[in-house]
Formats: sequence, structure tokens, C-alpha cells
Amino acid sequence: MREAKQKCLLRASLIAMTVCGLTSTGHAQEQQSSDTSVGEIVVTAQKMEERLATVPLPVAVVQAPDLASRSQFRIQDYYLTVPGLSYTANQLGGAATISIRGLASSDFAAPTVGITVDDMPFGSSTLLGGGFLVPDLDPSDLARIEVLRGPQGTLYGASSIGGLLKYVTQDPSMRGFSGRVSAGLSGVSGGNDVGYNVGGTINIPLGEKFAVRASGFARFDPGYIDNLGYASNTPIEKDVNGTKVKGGHLSALWRPEETLSVKLNGFIQSNRIQGSPYVRFAPDTGPLQQRFLPNTGYTYRNFKAFSANITKSFGNVELVSVTGYSVTKLFDSYDVTEPTGQLTAVAFPEEPGGYTDNIDKTKTKKFTQELRVTGSIGENFDWLIGGFYTKEKTGWKQDWFATDINNNRIGRFANFDFGSTFREVAAFTNLTYRFSEKFDVQVGARQSYIRTTFFETDTGPFTSLFVTADPDTFEPGPDVLVYPDSKLTERAFTYAVSPRFKMTPDVMIYARLSSGYRPGGINSAALLTGANPTFLHDDTINYEVGVKATMLGGHLFLDGSVYRIDWNHLQIQANDEAGLSFFSNGGRARSQGVELSFQAKPAKGFSLSGWFAYNAAELAEDFPSTAPVIGAKGDRLPFSSKFSSSINADYSFPIGAATGSVGIGFSHVGKRFGNFAKKHDAPQPDDPRQIYPSYEKLDLNAGIELSGVKLAAFVNNVTNERGVVGGGYGTLISNSAFNLIQPRTYGFSISKEF
Repeated sequence: MREAKQKCLLRASLIAMTVCGLTSTGHAQEQQSSDTSVGEIVVTAQKMEERLATVPLPVAVVQAPDLASRSQFRIQDYYLTVPGLSYTANQLGGAATISIRGLASSDFAAPTVGITVDDMPFGSSTLLGGGFLVPDLDPSDLARIEVLRGPQGTLYGASSIGGLLKYVTQDPSMRGFSGRVSAGLSGVSGGNDVGYNVGGTINIPLGEKFAVRASGFARFDPGYIDNLGYASNTPIEKDVNGTKVKGGHLSALWRPEETLSVKLNGFIQSNRIQGSPYVRFAPDTGPLQQRFLPNTGYTYRNFKAFSANITKSFGNVELVSVTGYSVTKLFDSYDVTEPTGQLTAVAFPEEPGGYTDNIDKTKTKKFTQELRVTGSIGENFDWLIGGFYTKEKTGWKQDWFATDINNNRIGRFANFDFGSTFREVAAFTNLTYRFSEKFDVQVGARQSYIRTTFFETDTGPFTSLFVTADPDTFEPGPDVLVYPDSKLTERAFTYAVSPRFKMTPDVMIYARLSSGYRPGGINSAALLTGANPTFLHDDTINYEVGVKATMLGGHLFLDGSVYRIDWNHLQIQANDEAGLSFFSNGGRARSQGVELSFQAKPAKGFSLSGWFAYNAAELAEDFPSTAPVIGAKGDRLPFSSKFSSSINADYSFPIGAATGSVGIGFSHVGKRFGNFAKKHDAPQPDDPRQIYPSYEKLDLNAGIELSGVKLAAFVNNVTNERGVVGGGYGTLISNSAFNLIQPRTYGFSISKEF
């Protein structure tokens, strides 16, 4: 039955492709450009509208409307369109860890890439707030996604030491009533179910000064991994990693006068993963199989986000206020039998157990307020002054349940109940002086004050028997361990200097000196792991030279940069023998490399885009002997490949009154290393370090459009590559569990604009 459904759906997709042609998976291009030029792209990377070709920092742009027709709704689907962006499936929550230019020290840590939605910071800045869970915002009603590479600490603050993902939503329009509806079907190699996606958007002007825009979507991504359990050679659960996603976006724009605008945004999205997305590499499992307790590995994530963007002009001075509030919830389960099963068997010796199921429940509330004022003095001097405040509050409950082989609960083995708050107050400025029409210099600075608080109470046999027991008699101690309230206060100063020289109207070179910081934190379960109670912030300094050039009469746009980033006091993570994670500060690291991207229109209807990146991200000195993991000077940082590249081509052509298109996209990801290897007490040998082999990915798309109706078909990962993007040694769940890229996925969709 499974094979019949797959063949039927794949056949339908290929028929649609034959009719329609193939559409590029290319990195962002301005679709409204002429047939023979690459066109202008406008970005807001520096919190003002500018042409991409003149912004003195490396920015990649992903045009969000194109993603839906290619069925690329998740970061893992489109990250290969951006030079320097790496994706790693992390240990918890079915989410991703992303890094830019190789700046990652583990897959379970505070973020190194900031995220904003219309300039509102989104997601937690800390590990304790779930900052490692990247919000995977559905792009259905976005205008574009801007990816800023290199530290962005001056304008964007905490946790942007590697760069920034900036989601930009569509503004409501007063020009007229409009909308879009779409629906599609998909299948995945190895899966039995048929996926679907439906969505709709409507724009309603209410007079000449007010408009609203609303959208909603629902999606099912079919699973393809079967769970064998611990005692079976046939699946006890099929397609366990199927995912349901739904959500909506409501925005309103009010412009009562030319000098005032108010935009209100509201988002809601929920993700439900039915089971673990890991596969097990073991002699007794197949290529898309796992061995975990039944009814584990599920993840329920949902977020709500609300923002108000107010802009008011007073002559040549503009005041901007950005207020945001978000609530993120997580409820998940994952099998931690490998690190803890032997302990639960000792704790419950009279039961046929030895298996452990972990349950997480967490909720983070985040409020942000930014106020900035921009203006100019004369014709040559522009200035920006701003202030920022944020407060996060997180509650987290984690339970370890001892179970039998069928996940029937025997008893609660451990309960970790902890919470934290995070506050940041900052002032920042950005100044630009134009010495001539060709040469100017930008200077920016930011001073931040950060305070983190933490509390924790641990209970259960794990606490009493394995932590507080008398080491001589092994007599159990108290079954409640209450931590004293902890507080960490830090200051951080970041800066940026960017001289820019316009050699001609079409060629610009720039240099950039910039810095970023990532807040420190407090180790949960520090009394259990023996780790230091706190770890401090780390920071980066970026040295960069770049060029942007429009050439051949507008047919070619080049964007290249050479950089070096020094990373100091990097935060390193390890898991103790019982599977508890903790952090400490290591030494120094360095990332240096070259990036080159291009967009070209060599002929009418024909477009090319692509990029190449070389990145040497490695330790600049040995980890101290007291570090919990192994790292020597020259060792590569986790998850980044030394060489990566992508190239895409598409061709559009008339088919009678309709327009068809054909295209292809090919990407290469080089060999990568996993988390740093963990040390063990003698005589147990230290862990090896996981290696992820290189892989290639080929995508095909097709489309035909007539009178606002578009039929699109796609086959992603045509060659069905098994690229590894996470797991193995150094991760919490299992040394033999891995995350893979999505197998061959195919389908088609139809949409109508009105």
C-alpha cells in the first residue's frame, strides 16, 4: 500500500512537471525586475530601507512567496540558499540549531544567531529560556527573509554574535481588495501517508488610511521513520515523525497622515511532531528505522507573538517605536534510556524496568520595547539614537519516568523544577558621515546591562540515591534538593565601524569592523553535575572586506566578502554520565573565510544564481585541562563545512497565453564535525568525535501560470540523499541516533490570486 501511494503521487508530480517545466530553487531574486536585469532589491538590514547593492554588510535575501510553491516551509528546506548558513537538528524539541560562518560550539546552547520579526526580537536569548529552539516561522505570509552575516550586536543586541535572521511581513495595502488561496499534496520516500498544505490570504482596505490583512494555513508533513521498539524486528509504530503545523497572521496598518503610521501584528502557530525524528545507525535497524520506547519522541510547540510598530516624522527627524510580546510553549517527550536506564534499574530493583522517558513542559514569556530616533544634520551627517529593554520569564518542569520496555510507567525517577528571568537594558547609536558622494563612514556602538536570575528544586530517587547519598555507606540522602536563588549580572559593549567607497555608481567596496556578544547563564542542576554555578558571556570581533557590483548592463550582480571573526570565552557544553547538561567557558576560536554569491540574467527569461563559501572555523587554542570536553588548537568547530556551494537556474517561457518555467537547483555541503568529544573518568575511554559526511542535494520544480492561477510541481532531494545533519556522539539521546535531511519529497500545488 505504501509503495502504491508513493508511486501514484510521484507519477502525478512528474506529469505536472512535464506539462509545466521546472522552477528554480534559487537564492533570492527580485521577481518584479525586467526580463534582462537582476533588478533592485530593497532591504531593512540597518533598520531603514536601502538598496541591497549599497548596504555595507553581507546580506542574503530569500523571497518568501517563492518558498510555498516549492513546498519549502521550514528552515531545513531553504537554508542551503544562503551562503554561510548552517542547519543542525538539535537534541530537544524537534527544532533546529542554526549558525552562520561556523560560529557554533554545541547543538544545545543559547543562540548565536538573532531572530526578529519586523524588528521585534523573537525567541529567547538564553538557554534556560529555550533559546536553542529556533522558531521555524511559516513563510506563507512573509514578504522576505533577510539573513545578515557576521556579528550584529550594535543594532540587534544579544545573541547575534554570528548574524541575524530577519523575517519581514507583508504590509496591508490600501490600494485595493486582494487575496490568495492555495492547496497542495506531497509525499516522501519511505513514508506511507500523503501530506497536504492549504492556505489563504486576504487584504481588505477600509478607506484610504486603514487596511487589514489576514492569513491562515494548515500543513501536514508526512513521516517516514518507523519505530521498532526495543524488542521487535518489525515496526510497532510507522511514520512516527509526521508533523502537523497550523497557524495564522493578522495585521492592520493605519496611516492617518503622511507623517504617521501604525502597524499591528499578531501571529499564532503550533507544531505537533508525532514521534522522534531520529534514525538509529545499528546492525539491527534499517535505513529509516529507530529503536525507542513507544509513544515517545513527540513534540508540541506553539507560539503567539504580538507587535506594534509606530513611526512618526517631525520634519527631518523620525521616531520609531517597536513593542513586542510573545509566549512560547513546549511539551515534549524523548527516550533517555541510553544515559539513564542503568540508574533507573537500580532505583527500582523490584520492577522489570531499566528504561527512562523524559517529559518537558516549558513556557517562556517575552516583552520587548525599542525606541529609536533618526535624523540628519546638514547634507552629510545622519544619526540614529535608540534604547532597548527586554524581559523574559521562563518556567520549566522536567520529569524522568522509569518505565518498562513498553513505556508503562513504574515511577518518577527524577523531577527538575526550575525557572529563570532575563533582563536587558541597552542604549545604542549609529552615525554616518559622508565625506563625498563616493566615500562615507558608519560608526555604531551599544552598551548593554544584563541580569539573569534562576531557581531550582530537584526531587526523586535520582536526587536522594545517586547525588546526596553518603559515599561511604551509600545510604540515601534527602529526596528534595533546593538550590539557593542565583543571579548573574553582566555588562557588554559592542561596536561597528564601516567605511564605504563607491568606485562607480555600480561598484562599491566596504570594510567592516563589528562585534557581538552572547549572554552568560546559570547552570541548572549544578549541584548534581558538580559544574560551576554560572558561565559568562562570550563575544566576537569581525574583520571584513567586501565588494558589491552590478555589471554587464545590469545582467550580473556580484556580492563577495573576505572575513575573519575572533571568538573569545566561547561557551562549551557537555553531558555528564547521567545525561545532565552543563556549560563552562573555554578558550578562543577563530572563523575565517571567503563568500561569493551572484545573480545573473544572461538572456530573456533565463536566470542564474548561486554562491560558494570557504569557511575555516576552528579553535585558536587548546581547551583548558579542566574542560569537560576535548578540544585542541586547530580542531574544527561543530557543524560547519569547510566548503559549501549552491547553484540554481530557471527559465521562463510563453505557452500560448500562459507562462511556464523550468529550473534546477544543486547544493553541496562538505564534511562536518559534531559536538566536541566528552571526557570520561578512567578507565572508561573518552568518546570519539562524530563526523558527518559531505552530501549533495538536487531539487527540481515546475510551474505554469494563467490569469492568476498557478500550478506548481516539485521533487526535492531527487537523488534521495541521506545527508546527516545532527546526532551521534556528544548528543543526549543516543550515540547511535542521527538526524537526516528529508528524503526525496514530491508533490504539486495550485494557487489563485485575486
